Amino acid sequence: MRLTLALCLSAATAYTPPRRTPRSPRSPGGKNPPPQRKRELVVEPLDSWGAFDAGTHRMGCSTVSWGDPANGFTKKKKTWGGAFGQKDCRLAYSELMEGGVRVFAVPGGSAAIDVFGKAVKKAKVLDPPKVVAYCAPSLRARFFGNDENRKRFGFASVATTTNDALDVMGAAFIDACLVGPALPGSASGATKALGALKSASNQIESVGVANVVGGAALRSAYNAFKRKGLQLKVCYVDFSLVDNRALRDGTLATAKELDITVLARSPLASGLGSGEVTERNPTGGAAGAAPKWRPRALRQLAPLHDAIEQVCGMVQARRADDERNVAQKQGRDAGKPEKVTPVQVALQWVRAKGAVPLPAVKTQAHAQELLKCQGWALEAAEVKVLDAALPSSVPKFARLR
Repeated sequence: MRLTLALCLSAATAYTPPRRTPRSPRSPGGKNPPPQRKRELVVEPLDSWGAFDAGTHRMGCSTVSWGDPANGFTKKKKTWGGAFGQKDCRLAYSELMEGGVRVFAVPGGSAAIDVFGKAVKKAKVLDPPKVVAYCAPSLRARFFGNDENRKRFGFASVATTTNDALDVMGAAFIDACLVGPALPGSASGATKALGALKSASNQIESVGVANVVGGAALRSAYNAFKRKGLQLKVCYVDFSLVDNRALRDGTLATAKELDITVLARSPLASGLGSGEVTERNPTGGAAGAAPKWRPRALRQLAPLHDAIEQVCGMVQARRADDERNVAQKQGRDAGKPEKVTPVQVALQWVRAKGAVPLPAVKTQAHAQELLKCQGWALEAAEVKVLDAALPSSVPKFARLR
């Protein structure tokens, strides 16, 4: 009797009932249904490289318009039309940071640094942003006249830009400082400020160049940095579906060979490559707005705009099929897939080529549009459709006003 009781007690103590965590599902008909698999937020593009960490999603934001009245910035609390203010910049900053896009390109010697600093301090975001500050030290600075411009274009602009960025953020270092010629395509000034850059290297995590055109110029800058004991990690160039010169002149190929991260400035070509402003829709759908581009330029880019529209349909159908297959496996109804816009396709093409797009973001709506690029990427067939329609050059005198 005692032996039987002991065996029963030992079996009872050896058995441990399965533990149920609060997240573990119960039966399909219970209160907690099985969890549904969500779409992954991180989808790698077809090609990516670079020694500078541009973040998980390899996307960023340019603040070149912040604080600039010529681009619609106003100090008034109430905005109208295409105007935006400090509050819009703060909301856009918070939206991007919370969505995982944390790379911000800030021009040195401009009001954008002050506006960006106020957005950083007022936003309720604990994580620090990745700041890429850039300036254009060059001997051409003496032709720019006043002291304010010399802060941005003189040799002292490296220290000024770095200190201004540190002051507005209250940080000990910035993530990257880029130097380059004052004018795109110029050969002078790209490496003349290396001494100032090296002296400020204890406040800068990564160094790079801006406005360098061509693979040979990029390699020359890389070697000049190397002779000074600096590793060139970042390259800031104009790159979009319209202005695709970096793809043809060897800039991207050389950057990939040297493991340099390419930051794409103006990835929407000021709206010409967004796919929203077309020959059939010259105002981009804005009610009461006047066209900004010459009909001749839009007509020249019509094949590209048609290709963007075609790829939008291809991606939309592909993502709908993916969602339908997942819903069928999970035994639920397929939801309505998110609409794919031409702007998203244009930015994804830049990512597919290995570059990191930095579109100019002014409002929270712009930030939300940028965040919708997460969770998917273009496939090879879709990129091929866009490559076949690339223009050989940027339309001349395209802007009306």
